[in-house]
Amino acid sequence: MISSEVRTIEWRDGRVIMIDQRLLPAVAAYVTCSTWEEVAESISTMVIRGAPAIGVAAAMGIALAARTVAFTESSAAPAMHSALQAATKGLFATRPTAYNLGWALEQMRTVWEGAVGDPRATARALERRALEIMGGDVESCRQIGEYGACLLYTSPSPRDS
Repeated sequence: MISSEVRTIEWRDGRVIMIDQRLLPAVAAYVTCSTWEEVAESISTMVIRGAPAIGVAAAMGIALAARTVAFTESSAAPAMHSALQAATKGLFATRPTAYNLGWALEQMRTVWEGAVGDPRATARALERRALEIMGGDVESCRQIGEYGACLLYTSPSPRDS
């Protein structure tokens, strides 16, 4: 039995953890991604599915690309820009018709294009924005669930008898 606390996707210790939706509902197995390329592979192979979750994954993939440059490679701004462009192109290619994927990548582009100077600050800003995108998706799903529950668990009116 899968707990109601299972998250589709989350950011933990600079990595992306997603439930392998190909195995549901029988098995709750997780895939851990440390690079944007691994996130792209997870989108392509349908580890993660559903437009909002794909958008969240793409945003987190951009955050991973930024971390790689800011904390482990050349921390020069041109290297950051180049890496983020490559990650955006690669992530978009996984599902070019997925609306939320393109939307999330544009959200992330806005952050990095508005950032000045310090690649580490840019990486932190991108991580924050990815988490905001995830939070928005979680809240939207919660509201849909509450609305649906009201429809399902409302007593029928006397007219419905």
